[in-house]
Amino acid sequence: MDVFMKLLQGEGVRDRKSKEQLLKFPDIKKLAEKFNSLWNNKLKLDGLDQNKSRFENKLVGLIVKLRRHVDVHQLDDDLQQYAPVGAEKMYVLTNDENGGQEILTRQVLTKWCTAAVKKTANRNPSVATRAMAAFCLPKHRAAMSHYLSGKWYRGDLDQCSPTDKALAEEVLQDFKDPNLVIYRPDYMDNEDHDPE
Repeated sequence: MDVFMKLLQGEGVRDRKSKEQLLKFPDIKKLAEKFNSLWNNKLKLDGLDQNKSRFENKLVGLIVKLRRHVDVHQLDDDLQQYAPVGAEKMYVLTNDENGGQEILTRQVLTKWCTAAVKKTANRNPSVATRAMAAFCLPKHRAAMSHYLSGKWYRGDLDQCSPTDKALAEEVLQDFKDPNLVIYRPDYMDNEDHDPE
């Protein structure tokens, strides 16, 4: 608790290296590193971003957004002992005995973890299979071969609309067609199917 409240008081520092001179919060970054090591490394919570720097940057943004500068005399008695010496105000997330650690944990677990689980649940391989079947139709094969080659010809540049968008619109019509037949070999449905 002592480390949490001390690091939460960190002021922003101007980043002289960037053109915009954005504010950086080194103390809150340390706090985010501690929470990352707790949640991702020790507790191994599912759904959290495994990329360390990306997760910590999101967490720094959340902490900065949630913290409030409050008069020390209005705070809970348990929190007043963490106020810097001689300071009239201090940063807290909430005015309770743990200074807002609970609300921070709740925000991360409810929003970020459930969003990650929903994202993986919404990935549907049959949509990708259907899209590939539409792209590989005989009437689109030559156009797809030309598009994947990456070469542009004078005829492509003379068109009034981009040819890649026109191809995508044509394929989209076939993709939405309910009569689209997708070839699927029988052995793909076997339990012991191992793609080679």
